[in-house]
Amino acid sequence: MLSFEGNRAYSSCMSGARPIGLSRTVNRAILTAMLTFSGAAFTTFICLALLQPNLPGRIAGLIYGASLLACAACSYAYTRYETASLRWLLRHFDHAAIFLLIAGTYTPFADTDINPSLGFHFLYLVWGLASLGIALRLLLRQGYDRFFVGLYLALGWLVVTSMRGDVLHVAFLPFAFLAGGGIVYTIGAVIFAFDANRWTDAVWHGCVLTAACLHFVAVLTFITIPQTALS
Repeated sequence: MLSFEGNRAYSSCMSGARPIGLSRTVNRAILTAMLTFSGAAFTTFICLALLQPNLPGRIAGLIYGASLLACAACSYAYTRYETASLRWLLRHFDHAAIFLLIAGTYTPFADTDINPSLGFHFLYLVWGLASLGIALRLLLRQGYDRFFVGLYLALGWLVVTSMRGDVLHVAFLPFAFLAGGGIVYTIGAVIFAFDANRWTDAVWHGCVLTAACLHFVAVLTFITIPQTALS
């Protein structure tokens, strides 16, 4: 979901290692796959909400699906429209949407009756910090790229650690997929932050797609299968 331009202000990657040739083709293919997957994931949660109107967490699932699709769409648009006059704005939406996805991913785990402590206080924490991150990304016009990569990781793992007292109330399977996705995101972010060559964007987006698939399974199993059946 992160793409930075070739110069210091607006390149398609953080340093001058802009994707070209095969790396550019692969990067676009991964982003297309990510957009397709996100659309399918959102459709899945729409169907669940329509077919099982009494399903606990159905609204939270829709929020997650919408945030995933929005993040994928912003990243795709920024990478696809390289000559757009307002590309700087697409860039900021791309980066800001990551905060949206982080909050959206954890919302289903807060919207549960398993443990009341996973309720509104958790939602306030997640969405409050995500909103602050979005505001900062939209207000800071240039630079601070590695700073925001650090913020993404900090927010994601802060949420996980804040759940440490409630892990026992979440079945192993969804929590394992949730943590696995977080690890893959972290690996990709570290690779992206150091930006070794023109394949950095493709590797990063490959990690994003993999992590998104893991988180989709985590959310889907969490809201559709009783936790006692998964423990």
